[in-house]
Amino acid sequence: TAVGASAIAMANSYLGFWTGPGADGAADFATVEIVVIFVVVLVLAILIGVSASWKSGLVEHAIERLFEIIGRFVGTHPAKVASITFILGIAISGGMAKQENEV
Repeated sequence: TAVGASAIAMANSYLGFWTGPGADGAADFATVEIVVIFVVVLVLAILIGVSASWKSGLVEHAIERLFEIIGRFVGTHPAKVASITFILGIAISGGMAKQENEV
């Protein structure tokens, strides 16, 4: 029948769907890049953890100083900080207007 032939033709069109360079025929999956990024992040996390436990007082003091500087700037220039935050928010969300729907 015509319905059966149509179903078989549709099923045959998906035979190579999961084979080849990608599920949709695109480029190969970036396995090597993902592994490299994972290793780099892991090494950085270990180095930061070791340095934080080894020199915890120094790290704690540096973080306290950073937050003190940021807090002092925000406290002395609230209008500038609010304006910059608003402008950055508008600029960042402006890209959403250019976003296209995937079909």
